[in-house]
Amino acid sequence: MADGNDILKEVREIFKTKWDRREGKQVPDTEDVGLANDSVVLEGTILYADLVDSTGLVAGFKDWFAAEMYKSYLVSACRIIRENGGEITAFDGDRVMAVFIGGAKNSSAAEAALKINYAVQYLINPAIKEAYPQTAYRLKQAIGIDTGQLLVARTGIRGSNDLVWVGRAKLRRKTL
Repeated sequence: MADGNDILKEVREIFKTKWDRREGKQVPDTEDVGLANDSVVLEGTILYADLVDSTGLVAGFKDWFAAEMYKSYLVSACRIIRENGGEITAFDGDRVMAVFIGGAKNSSAAEAALKINYAVQYLINPAIKEAYPQTAYRLKQAIGIDTGQLLVARTGIRGSNDLVWVGRAKLRRKTL
């Protein structure tokens, strides 16, 4: 286990160091933000797209089948997000997070959400039925969209870190 004194020292340093905040006009790369209390502030729209009941999927089906469902959904969602001007910022198991910026950020995120829903209903689920005619499984998903000011900071330790996106989440999550 890490030395508690070292951890406490680092935490205290985080708490006493003033935040460096700069205005952003584009989605930063991880390397663009320092590991100290460095941040980029920007106006953005966040889209979260994730599978509904992935726990049930993993518990009730073969691991390779669940992996195929994850992969089919995430590949489709990512292509649609990028096609609509979104930047993919994170994956968390069965979920993808993306940010949209610019004058049409809200419309672009909403259009991406609708296209992801279309892909699930009219492309992925029919393909599941075609490939696995005996299964009753149908992919379901939920999408949340939020817009507002975001503080983008880099967290973790040297060699193992990533950006975090901090803002007031007033997500309207809809299972589709």
